[in-house]
Amino acid sequence: MKYATDLTGSWTLSNLGSGGYVTSITVDGNDKVHIVHFRAGNQLTYTTNASGSWVSTVIGVNGGYFASVKTDSANKVHVSYYASGAVNYMTNASGAWVNTVIDNAVGIAGNSSLVLDSLGGVHISYCNYNDNDLQYATNASGAWLNSIADQEGNVGYFSSLAIDGQDLLYVTYTDRTNGKVKFAYTLAGEEEEESDNLCFIATAAFGSPLAGQVALLRRFRDHCLLTNRPGAAFVSWYYRKGPLAARYIAPRPLARAAVRLVLYPLIAFSFLALNGWLLPGLILLAAVGAWLFWVQERRRTPAVL
Repeated sequence: MKYATDLTGSWTLSNLGSGGYVTSITVDGNDKVHIVHFRAGNQLTYTTNASGSWVSTVIGVNGGYFASVKTDSANKVHVSYYASGAVNYMTNASGAWVNTVIDNAVGIAGNSSLVLDSLGGVHISYCNYNDNDLQYATNASGAWLNSIADQEGNVGYFSSLAIDGQDLLYVTYTDRTNGKVKFAYTLAGEEEEESDNLCFIATAAFGSPLAGQVALLRRFRDHCLLTNRPGAAFVSWYYRKGPLAARYIAPRPLARAAVRLVLYPLIAFSFLALNGWLLPGLILLAAVGAWLFWVQERRRTPAVL
């Protein structure tokens, strides 16, 4: 495996030893280099010059294909990779390497891609080869959540994930059915292709991005909010602030229950709006309110003998 840099103004090459298949590289806040790669013998290997000289360490022995590496603000390493029929996430944030299985039903999960948000949340895109879907996993809410980002045809191959300064996500991937590259993003406005963004707070409250209530709110966002400028502005603000609130809510049962109670009126409103019943519903609500007011006034007015 070779490492190339133009740090001095011209390209220099370093030989880092044998076994450097399917590499991924990142640079930390101290300008130190971190590389993960696959080595013969099903070994996931981590190579770095953080100590001043190049050191390689085997961090996985059951595979390490299609790895992606990033470092956080503390220069700790975060890696996603495929091994033993599953997408895995590994980090040394605690001081020792710890592995977590993210999805164990993917067949061969080609080319995972990992990014970190401003709060340290992990976001991973990958392809589920069993279903040929683009999938997305994150622990931004405090627990790992998986969702399908695109399932139209054979999609999700060779994904590449990026994140901007507002923690909004962008992903490119291959659509083999139509022979083209797709681009999806979480910015408010029109989408180049398809995005299935998480409703962070609702997902934390109901426990899954696939919950019916969350799906209904996503439809309300796409068909009612993103179709007008004030709604799109609200969605953009929500995707900047939502992950922090969701991270607080997710591990607290009482907070989840309270948020569900708050969300149910919004869910009912969304259902009426999506099905064209909003105006009749508002008229009925106004009629019921007027009737209740009339009944209350009659009780207050003394009878005339």
